[in-house]
Amino acid sequence: MQNDVSWDVMLRAMWNNQWTQKRSELTEELRNTLYDESQGIIDIAVKLYALAQIKAIADGTETVTPVSIREVAAEKLRLVKPMLDALRAGDKKKLLQYEDIRPIGVEDYIAAQASKLGAYTRKVSALEEQAVLRLLEMEVPSKTARACVRKVLSKSTDGQPLGGVIRKAFKMALNMDAQAPGAEQEADSAGEDIRVAGGYDGLQDAGVIAAGAEW
Repeated sequence: MQNDVSWDVMLRAMWNNQWTQKRSELTEELRNTLYDESQGIIDIAVKLYALAQIKAIADGTETVTPVSIREVAAEKLRLVKPMLDALRAGDKKKLLQYEDIRPIGVEDYIAAQASKLGAYTRKVSALEEQAVLRLLEMEVPSKTARACVRKVLSKSTDGQPLGGVIRKAFKMALNMDAQAPGAEQEADSAGEDIRVAGGYDGLQDAGVIAAGAEW
């Protein structure tokens, strides 16, 4: 296809099939990047779009960008690159050397990215369990501990150290406890706060707060 109205219509129809958590709008740069990397060959354009989404889901960025499209093109189009270069240069003599563009397989790429995603999921799951256990040791209710840890982990896709997750989740649990109905009256009648009840000492025992540090 030529990079004209027909190409634009095809891309707009294709763009509706988007599975990333963050929707990427079809910009002029994305449109031109896909054309440059596929040279208007629909099969290649569709698969590059799919591969870029798989990459975005696997690495946690959840966004299709011109950079991600060029990265998957560099990785997956090595075998057809000479033909695409000939098309890009308009070298008709060189194009006669090729009977057809070989189909692009995506199954191996999907398997590789799924493996990475599975490893990341297992790592996050293990981190969640460790953090919840530490919060339970600090007398945070089980349901609250689980909810706070999951909320902390959902805010970052790059992975976080255990101590950081515990600290953020514990602070979140304190805020939830403070906002609970009657929390202020209960604290006044008991004459103590969560530091005395073991929360502060628990954070020190977990290595999240250095010994002797101010609250």
